[in-house]
Amino acid sequence: VENQSISDVSYITTETIPKLVVGSNLTFTPSTSNWTNSNVSVAVSTTVKGYTLQTSTDGKTWGTTNPLIYSANGTAYARLWDGNNASAVATTNITNIDKTAPSFNASISNVSSSGYDVIITRVSDTQSGINRIQCPTWTDSNGQDDLDGSWSTSDKSKATKQSDGSYKFRVNITDHKNENGKYITHVY
Repeated sequence: VENQSISDVSYITTETIPKLVVGSNLTFTPSTSNWTNSNVSVAVSTTVKGYTLQTSTDGKTWGTTNPLIYSANGTAYARLWDGNNASAVATTNITNIDKTAPSFNASISNVSSSGYDVIITRVSDTQSGINRIQCPTWTDSNGQDDLDGSWSTSDKSKATKQSDGSYKFRVNITDHKNENGKYITHVY
């Protein structure tokens, strides 16, 4: 075997692609940062010019989709691409999607001619938690004419947390035009 030498060696110099830094030259902007049971869109932007901003929802499949849409919690990925090489990957976590409804038990107690109590027990929500329980109530008489118009946020329709972790909501007939008949209370 004869020694062979390599006489034609060429060196390729590649440009260093800038690193993306969240909060400096890269921004992930979610459609909401509050708890939601809806999809979250994440807009990705950079101040770095001369490269293609690529995004991914799994860190493996890259494209230029923007915004990214998440139906469940996950990670948003971004990188720069020069046509041949990619920069280091920057990420942000989406952690505010909760599509699982809370669970609870509800019962009626202390029924009298002046009203009744709604007792809500075994309240659980493992992801977003419980920040309040609302109990809109109306009578079957004359439709929902006695329903609190802002029941979803009103203190008038809000159940009170008890020391044992349960919630209680008092329905007084005086709050419902003293109407007789069937009363309907929903728990949210």
